[in-house]
Amino acid sequence: MNTSEELIPTSFPSSTPIDLEEAARCCELHPEMIEEFVRGHFVTAHRDEEGRLIFDAGGLLRLRQISILQREGRASLKILRYIVSLIDELELKDEEVRKLREQNR
Repeated sequence: MNTSEELIPTSFPSSTPIDLEEAARCCELHPEMIEEFVRGHFVTAHRDEEGRLIFDAGGLLRLRQISILQREGRASLKILRYIVSLIDELELKDEEVRKLREQNR
């Protein structure tokens, strides 16, 4: 692996919801691109009482994953959608395995 490659994160340290501008800064994405990802259901966001987009740790994680995939892999939106769906499936399967392990203890 060369030094410019990044691992795709599986967690995001922030537990405090942040707004669109802060999400854009920390995930290195343009705010308008993030809005497109929300509209396209790549990432989930909520609106505050003033109508601003707010992201939780899960949303920030997904934005960071997308940012890295775009930058390192130069993935098209079609490929991003496919990868995002695979990540979602893997997370569901990991959760199922965790629950089964807990039941068998």
